[in-house]
Amino acid sequence: DFYGWGEILMNDFADIDKHMVDTDRLFANGADLAALDQVDFLSDTQLETLRHFFANFDPEHQTDLKRRFLEMWQAMPEMYRRLKEELRREGIMYKGALYREVAEKMKEGREERGEDHMYCFVGFNVLDEVEETLFSYLRDMGHALFYWDYDVYYASPDSDHEAGLFLRHNLQHYPCALPDDIYDNLSAPGKHIRLLSATTDNAQVRYLPQWMAEQEGRKDNHSAIILCDEALMRPAMHALPDTEQVNITMGFPLTDTAIHGYFSALFDLQVEGYDPELQRFRPTALERVAKNPFFTSFPAEHLPLQHQTDNLSLIDWLIAAMESLGKQLAQSQTPTPYDQLYAEATFQLYRALGQFRWLVTDGTLNVKTTTLRRLVRQALATASIPFHGDMDEGLQVMGLLEARNLDFRHLVMLSVGEGVLPRRTSDTSLIPYILRAHFGLDTTERQDAVYAYSFYRLLQRADDITLVYNDNSSGATQREQSRFLRQMLCETDLPIEQGSIAPPSTFTTTRPITVEKDDAVMRILLAKKSLSPTAINQYIDCPLRFYYQQVAHLRMPDRPQDGIDPPRFGTIFHDTCELFYTHLCYMTGRNDIRPEDLAPVTSHPATNLRPYLGLAFWVDFFHAHEYDSQEHPLEREAFLAPYLHAKSHDEFRQHVEQLYAEGADHYFIGINMIIRDVILQLVLQLLRWDQEHAPFTLYEMESDHFTEITIPVGSKEVTLKIGGRIDR
Repeated sequence: DFYGWGEILMNDFADIDKHMVDTDRLFANGADLAALDQVDFLSDTQLETLRHFFANFDPEHQTDLKRRFLEMWQAMPEMYRRLKEELRREGIMYKGALYREVAEKMKEGREERGEDHMYCFVGFNVLDEVEETLFSYLRDMGHALFYWDYDVYYASPDSDHEAGLFLRHNLQHYPCALPDDIYDNLSAPGKHIRLLSATTDNAQVRYLPQWMAEQEGRKDNHSAIILCDEALMRPAMHALPDTEQVNITMGFPLTDTAIHGYFSALFDLQVEGYDPELQRFRPTALERVAKNPFFTSFPAEHLPLQHQTDNLSLIDWLIAAMESLGKQLAQSQTPTPYDQLYAEATFQLYRALGQFRWLVTDGTLNVKTTTLRRLVRQALATASIPFHGDMDEGLQVMGLLEARNLDFRHLVMLSVGEGVLPRRTSDTSLIPYILRAHFGLDTTERQDAVYAYSFYRLLQRADDITLVYNDNSSGATQREQSRFLRQMLCETDLPIEQGSIAPPSTFTTTRPITVEKDDAVMRILLAKKSLSPTAINQYIDCPLRFYYQQVAHLRMPDRPQDGIDPPRFGTIFHDTCELFYTHLCYMTGRNDIRPEDLAPVTSHPATNLRPYLGLAFWVDFFHAHEYDSQEHPLEREAFLAPYLHAKSHDEFRQHVEQLYAEGADHYFIGINMIIRDVILQLVLQLLRWDQEHAPFTLYEMESDHFTEITIPVGSKEVTLKIGGRIDR
């Protein structure tokens, strides 16, 4: 239960240590406003902001959530101290704490000097306090050289550009070993820059073959496709010509493979797909697994499926499924280009499960199955399947952060849009923003500065640059060009050409589905003796649908788990009323309805009316009448007869309760429960209306009424019955 909070706390503690923050000052009790008067390390503006933040925690305005946050905040200093003490006793440390201990030894002169080597630091940008301590230590000893990669446009001392936020500080404290005159490249003449808008993400990747054809004299190893949105990697792979030699640096995300989808379906089936009350798997979870094409490889000895109740048996069950799948892939007689991808994905899943099995067996990991699934998902989220290529040859395809310290002459960047570049992030931290900003901890502004540096650094030495973004703002998602592009347009004199990617003008055509009225079809039509309003409307709306349902008798199978559509809603309402009045007339032996006949039901609907609704659901929603105990189809009337011949409301209710005890209520979850209660209220309103207007006589209920007409069909005349069911 604490795991989610523990993740946030560990990230905060690691951040605190990497920036060597004075924890006593950071964890000053912000709820005590008197203590805030002594916080001299904050400016007046920061102090007022912090006062405003903690003013919401006074007892008069404190909610349970605020109270728990304040308790957590007050406990953080003790948790931080005791965590480090206990880890030190065990001889282990988390990364941030280890960095801090080494840096503090350096500051105090307790770190041994070691041999007199020269250390070169190349390509850094943002530095944590522990890194600065190391840099300063070696610089002061004369054992460090620093090589920065930047451009004077954003990193000069008089600039305030966000891309140079960290470089200006670094250059001041750790001078570059290379001369300044080689760092003025972004504004150099001869650059060709294009900004292209696209209407869809698919249009962006379909532009890639055109971009490649336009690069005259292009050397592949001097060219790169940068995917700011790494989700475009798979469509980009399909868009590139087969003849092109490509090196994909970023790897294929494991979670995007079909194998991972099968694995997730199996995991979900065991964790949340089992109904402990009915002691069986839920149909929707079973269907998701059974319909997966990889289920054919599931171990035969594990069928029928059994619920795994503990972590060790669950992991062993999943391992067996991955082993069986791996064997099937290895024995494939007709290998496909994706088989290697599938085999690697299966191996990575198998290896990850083995590591978790060791932790569970060792007793280190003792958690709920839901937490185990969360941990496994977290471990797999960052896993990728490497592509085997030559990083020195061919067209390079990579993400923005993977292009650090690399230069290309020909460059195309996709998804250069706001929210993607810089990436939209959220602060998941228990430390208030104003304190994070003051103590130099990571904030969204610092993260944006990292993206700004990565973007401008990649452009500074390129000759031919194409930047593509999606500007389609239809629907709920608002898309626009990145603010970095607006900066270039407004703040630089670079020659920037703007345009758009025209959507393809070719449209695919589909062959129409036609059914010829041959002799066989005509025989069926001429033999049809009646047409209902529903059938006539089907023919008007879509003659093909009329053929499928009325002639070929093809219908979509009913799936109760898909919910209740409006026609079925009406059917259940009508049948509930019909069942009630049919049984009422049987009990009273007459068709005239009196107010006193309805009073027991309208005054106690939960007891005396709900069973009729339950039986209607059982027949219309679950189709119980199609099978009896010997699994032979029953006519609807034969199935209902024992219920409608009950001698009282109590006896009727007992029959229905027995029916539901045999197992039908498992679909009454979520929206279906709400719909059932809505139908009950509608039926109750109808009966109360009837009670006010009684007495009356019931002549018919839900009866079929037809009239005959004669219509010409070709050279013949056909007599048809036109009509349908009338309510009452």
